[in-house]
Amino acid sequence: MYTHAWLFIVDVACIAVIFTASCASAAATRWWPAFPLPNRLYVLEDQGSYARQVAAETLAGLLARRDRLRGPGPMIWLDQGNPDYTRWLRMFLARHKVPETRHPGGLWTLVRKFHRAGIVRGYILYNPGTKDDPHDLSVNWATSLCGPMGGIAVDASQQAEAKRVGLPMLADARGKDFAWMLAKLHHRYTRRQLCLLQPGQPNLRDEAVAAGALTTLDVPGGGYRHALSLMQPGGIVFGWGVSEYNSVMMASRYALRVVCSDWASNIPVLSSGHTGLAYMYAPAAPHPAPAYEPGHRYLSFIISDGDNLQWAIGGFGSDPDLWASPQRGRIPFGWSLPLIDLMQTNPYEITWLQAHAHPDDELLQFGLGYFFLDDYGQTRGGPAALTSLLRTERPYLARLHLHVLLVFTHKWDSPAALRGYEAIADELPDVRAVLAIQYDPYAAGRGAIRWFYHLSGRPMAVITPRTFLWNQGQGQNNDYFQWPDFAAKALNTWASGRPGGYASQFAWVGIHAWSKFPLGKSGRPISQYNAAVYTAKHLGRTITVVTPGQLADLLIAARTSQE
Repeated sequence: MYTHAWLFIVDVACIAVIFTASCASAAATRWWPAFPLPNRLYVLEDQGSYARQVAAETLAGLLARRDRLRGPGPMIWLDQGNPDYTRWLRMFLARHKVPETRHPGGLWTLVRKFHRAGIVRGYILYNPGTKDDPHDLSVNWATSLCGPMGGIAVDASQQAEAKRVGLPMLADARGKDFAWMLAKLHHRYTRRQLCLLQPGQPNLRDEAVAAGALTTLDVPGGGYRHALSLMQPGGIVFGWGVSEYNSVMMASRYALRVVCSDWASNIPVLSSGHTGLAYMYAPAAPHPAPAYEPGHRYLSFIISDGDNLQWAIGGFGSDPDLWASPQRGRIPFGWSLPLIDLMQTNPYEITWLQAHAHPDDELLQFGLGYFFLDDYGQTRGGPAALTSLLRTERPYLARLHLHVLLVFTHKWDSPAALRGYEAIADELPDVRAVLAIQYDPYAAGRGAIRWFYHLSGRPMAVITPRTFLWNQGQGQNNDYFQWPDFAAKALNTWASGRPGGYASQFAWVGIHAWSKFPLGKSGRPISQYNAAVYTAKHLGRTITVVTPGQLADLLIAARTSQE
């Protein structure tokens, strides 16, 4: 058993940063928890059943939590056979030389081992029907209690195994509610991270336990709004809920950001050691922009949904329509990704992307987490909350030499959004362009451009997408959602028109990450990067495709030439 009982009652908002210089400085530079490098890594194969996965996730979280509180110790890697995760594990082990053990005894042998070591004190029982019942949140209450109580989450199907290895029951979460769970915690939860998970989702519970995060859901009785009010402004909501719009809107108003990550795995291990600003990055030199030609048209293609951490870590690199496309390098392209989150949770991916990037590949930061710029801090924090957030993000953007930023808005040209752009210009002096997306429709601005100024007097452009490659159904093309053929025709019409001033020469087109288009000779629907290549092939010669950074530089050069 633990000899230092205080470890279970100290406010984890502070102990999350025990291995940094101080709580204040660490909170100012990262929002995902940091972990010391493990002294051994146990690799567990896919557990198969939901109940075994939940038990394994919460066990992995307990070990990671112990390391945060007491220093380097063992951690668990949950191997689910994903090729992207296999790559990150290989890079992690190569960099740190951590001893790796493929444990042949399986889950309950490890539970017994760490129970005897005093790390696993017992189990918290949840309802076995929770996986298929969205109204039964007992697994979320159990997940929330695991860290502070030192238990793993177990349902009735695993209870006999838990007893066999000597675990006592620490709490019974069946039939309970959020208020019961909160009372059991006695304030022993972090105020910097909040977990949002549907009960049928086993993944990410390792991070929730390791962080000491409340695990909630955006449904009646799920505790989400109450939990938001308990968090510190500037924190994150990791996972995913039931209603995208409502969960993001509420988080935004409480000055929090959502990081879509409910299918992510092994974040504690990948976050261990030197991550975030402590990791050494070597960003590639930007590809120089072509010389500006008055009257010519310049266009960028940018993939959407770069706020999605789980997609970035667990599929982006191996998808033949994305980074693994055999056509990659055919056109300049903007790859939106949660780069700042990756710096803290999986910096190996950034290293890998930089090493394999084509000169025409540009990595972009998609938002600063998923929130609506014009809603941020409305309920709590006000404009000061956004200012504080931007100052926190500034060193990350500088470290990666990022000069273009995508943001989400509720209404792109609302007074609150305009104030948000002004705040970006004031606090992020190296940002040359903000690419502003409205929640619905994404291309609401139809290519409109607004100008703001840094404190130095340098201009910063806010550019809305001219259109989006988005499949909303056959024949559903309009000004906002277009198939590649229709988009190419509309862009050629734009290029053939008489320029209405220099700003009309510049545009960007978003590509909806989840849309597929039944085009091409292969018979396989194309999407994402391949859809952009298809569209670019059908553009006239007066349109030059450039990277988003080049687009920003050319636009500013054109403005300067007119002054």
